[in-house]
Amino acid sequence: MNHSLRLLALILGNCLALGCGLLVYRTINQPGTAIAGGFLAMVIVTWLTYRLFGKPLDRFLHTLESALLHVKDGELSLQLPTQKNSQFNQLGQLFNQVIAGLRAKQTHLLQRDLMLNRVFETVSSALVLTDTRQKIVLCNPTARQLLNHGKPVRGLSLYDLVANMPVSLQEAITHQQNLMFTLDKSLTLPEGHTQSASMLESTGETESWYLFCEKFQLHGYEHCLYHFQPLTRALARTEVDTWKKVIRVFSHELNNSLAPVCSLAHSGLKLVDDTALPAHQQELLTKILATVQERAEHLRDFLSDYAQFSRLPTPVREPINWIAFLRNLQGLMYFEWDNSCHYRSAFADPAQISQVLINLIKNAREAGASEKGIFLAIKEQGDWDVITLGDDGSGMSEEQLKQAMLPFYSTKRDGTGLGLALCREIIEAHNGRIHFSNRPERGLNVSIWLPRSAITQHTTQTIDKR
Repeated sequence: MNHSLRLLALILGNCLALGCGLLVYRTINQPGTAIAGGFLAMVIVTWLTYRLFGKPLDRFLHTLESALLHVKDGELSLQLPTQKNSQFNQLGQLFNQVIAGLRAKQTHLLQRDLMLNRVFETVSSALVLTDTRQKIVLCNPTARQLLNHGKPVRGLSLYDLVANMPVSLQEAITHQQNLMFTLDKSLTLPEGHTQSASMLESTGETESWYLFCEKFQLHGYEHCLYHFQPLTRALARTEVDTWKKVIRVFSHELNNSLAPVCSLAHSGLKLVDDTALPAHQQELLTKILATVQERAEHLRDFLSDYAQFSRLPTPVREPINWIAFLRNLQGLMYFEWDNSCHYRSAFADPAQISQVLINLIKNAREAGASEKGIFLAIKEQGDWDVITLGDDGSGMSEEQLKQAMLPFYSTKRDGTGLGLALCREIIEAHNGRIHFSNRPERGLNVSIWLPRSAITQHTTQTIDKR
């Protein structure tokens, strides 16, 4: 029975009840009894009519109301049970189909949000998502460090966070425009390194960034994605790659020429020894050929060092027990360290990390550090292992600090300018950072940040959801 017929039945039932009451009233001669009998007949017929036609409708409407209240509260897992009445059952099935569709859409949106969060989490550059009021909705760890020294920023105004940054950046964010700008390099350090950040500020180092803005609709509302892309490291990488190509070309050509020179010098020395010449001529020729051979071999060794820089292998990461690692390293080059600390295992290439630390300790010795003036410390800060190597040597000038890790730059008379550049190459190949700063009293501090996780790409801290 459809709803219109059910309503008609209710109306007819009420009319029938009224008719029965009037019939009883007319049949009985006694007025009081007639009124009571007529009223009783109306009540009985009305109750029977409601029982047959009204109560199922009322029960179904109550069930539907309860289900809609659950949907209003975001509960989409419920379903209406099968109804005895075909019309009610059809309406209930339609409701269940609508709920199933909403549930599928909700699952799709949750999966899309999860994917968006994963993208934010894995991207190494700074990403910020804002709503129409420029309130931050999502923000990855790099952006938190850039905007608020690693503290939570969800729900804060992006305008307020960039208030102390360059005016050009503030205007670009206000008008949602793309922009290239520079910032103090200390802002880009991993979270938790406030002391090291102050050291960076004293050197005045800056880093170039590019801001890219993009508007789009998310959940029916307009949002804006701000992508802060660091350029300094990318430009440095391009420069180093160019140097490597030049080194490979020159090494190949010079080695092709040096090989016959060394061979001819060696043959000439043998020929001089086997030939009867006046003593002074033999001595002079021997000296000349020995010098040629020595310088050719020196140049070949020099080129070999450059070739090592240009062909640095990919790190073979494996767990490193810091205690055992440092004890082995101390057997090669002496330094002070606190062996009473308990360190968790790191994940890096032990041979390459050893090479970095040996180069740094060797440089400290050459800079005048005393026997016990070199000390090494390792601290865990978030997802990073921070290695600090300090010495009491002569330190570096401001100019030397800025150029220390450039290829071919050396402060030593016979230096190749590759030692510190090679250190930077190795650390950056591990997705880490290396920084030089003068100690307040005397000497140099070298800070190295190494990601602890095997899959870390600059940072792997979970996305800010607070």
